Amino acid sequence: MREALIGLLLLAALPFRAGNRPLPLALLECLGLILLASQQRAAFRFLRAYPVMVLSAAALLIVYPLIQLVPIPDGWWLALPGRAPYAESFALAGMAAATPASGWHALTLDPALTEQGLLSVIPGLACALVVPAMDTRRILRLLAWMAVLATAEAALGVLEAAHVVETLGGWVEGQESVRTAAGTFANQDHFASFLAMSALMSVGLALAFRRLATLERGRPPVRRSRPSDHAAHKASSDTQNFWAGLCLLAALLQCLTLPFTQSRAGVLSLAVGTLPLLAYALLRAARSRRQQSWIAAATLTSLVLILFAAPSGLRERFSGAGVHPEVVQRTGLTLSSLRAAAAFFPFGTGLSTFPAVYPRFQPAEVTEFANAAHDDYAQLVLECGAAGCIALVLGLVAYARRMWTLARDAAPRSFTRLQFAAGVAMLAALIHSAVDFPLRIPANAIWFSVLAGVLWHPGNSEESPSAQVTKA
Repeated sequence: MREALIGLLLLAALPFRAGNRPLPLALLECLGLILLASQQRAAFRFLRAYPVMVLSAAALLIVYPLIQLVPIPDGWWLALPGRAPYAESFALAGMAAATPASGWHALTLDPALTEQGLLSVIPGLACALVVPAMDTRRILRLLAWMAVLATAEAALGVLEAAHVVETLGGWVEGQESVRTAAGTFANQDHFASFLAMSALMSVGLALAFRRLATLERGRPPVRRSRPSDHAAHKASSDTQNFWAGLCLLAALLQCLTLPFTQSRAGVLSLAVGTLPLLAYALLRAARSRRQQSWIAAATLTSLVLILFAAPSGLRERFSGAGVHPEVVQRTGLTLSSLRAAAAFFPFGTGLSTFPAVYPRFQPAEVTEFANAAHDDYAQLVLECGAAGCIALVLGLVAYARRMWTLARDAAPRSFTRLQFAAGVAMLAALIHSAVDFPLRIPANAIWFSVLAGVLWHPGNSEESPSAQVTKA
């Protein structure tokens, strides 16, 4: 039931612009509520799987926006940092802000936007709560289906880049002959973040299946075992190896599709931030110099393939002429967002209120309408103030501690390797979030939440699939 509902959430998110439209988002929120309602007992029982820092960060990001919706007198509201310039608007609207007891206003600048932001958290929250309550075998199956969906998206992206189907992402600016791969996403940069997470998770799946195959083949024979039992173990081992190979092929297709999104941040988050880190962990887990050599060679080959597969449009975007104007805009956007955050600190403007607040602080170098800060960390501080800062620090520290614990495991189990890969996939999105807002897209947020549930899953004893079935 849990697996089916989470799969339905993922399947519903992708076809409709990754859920980044009002009606698909409303559907996802309803599915998230159904998932929470049907699995509430198991979900809350497994809350202990998360460390206190993660629970505290999540509580801050949920409870504080609720506090921001609480009405306070207008006089108090206008006395808060950053609110005074709105007094004239209040007067023009007939709210008579000059008299403190004349009316009430929520702490947030736009209660409707804050309500929408809170509701959009439901699908990801449901996945993050339910995944730790799932059995590891079911998680493997869920992630395998996620890899299938990601591969289908990657294949669609290749067809878009090859002019076979119409692209949703549009054209590269200034190069009308170069088409971008966007899958079913509305933006190719967000699609790139999705591919980076999926590729690394697919590698983790391959490692887990390979480990299960080794365990299956190496199981000691049962006393008085029949020849058919040995044949069954060999067949099971071959099946696990087959799935490991498929996952590696899926990861390769996703990696090779990523450059055709023309997303510099997506390519860098995968190539610079995540593949070397994953290779480091695998080098620790390897038992011989031969295995270490194979892993190092595979990692270097992947990096070279990504660079050589990059179309001319992406290479030109990395050149000096293609980067400078956009870098100036993004830098101005981030710096002005931080200035706005300082003006409203420590209470913030309200969750999801950036589009309503930012025009007041928009500098001349930012010439277009900004619906987001293109820096999720700066935007979080702007909207949630001190609570956002504390939640961010707590979450990142808890993540770093968990990854350090998994990396130090001298003899990792198959699920431990999968958990480390999930953490590395999360790192790709965290890196990308410094220059964009991929986790504000519903499909990416759900993907990220599932990975978080895998990373902090309590785990269970490592057994072969056939042994678990026999015990059941």
